[in-house]
Amino acid sequence: TTSNAMELNHVVDSVLNRSTKENKPSSFKSTQSLDENAVKEIVRQELDVIRDEMHETMRILQVDMCRKFLQQTQEYNEVLSKLQQENSELREENEFLRNS
Repeated sequence: TTSNAMELNHVVDSVLNRSTKENKPSSFKSTQSLDENAVKEIVRQELDVIRDEMHETMRILQVDMCRKFLQQTQEYNEVLSKLQQENSELREENEFLRNS
């Protein structure tokens, strides 16, 4: 991507330098068209790379969210189980104290 960026900068600079000249050669239009096509292709390639990177980042984020959800669910179930056990023990203790 660094070489593409350098190439893009070179193409843009050459297009800008040519457009500021008053005496344009007859081949300017064909060169400008080639430069525009090159810029479009470089931009398209870079957009493809960015799209692919964003897609991969989103996939990783989704996997991470699922993993965290499962982890939190397990932790919740452990805490709930402990609370239920404690509650049961307290009920037994209350029942014992009532009958004493």
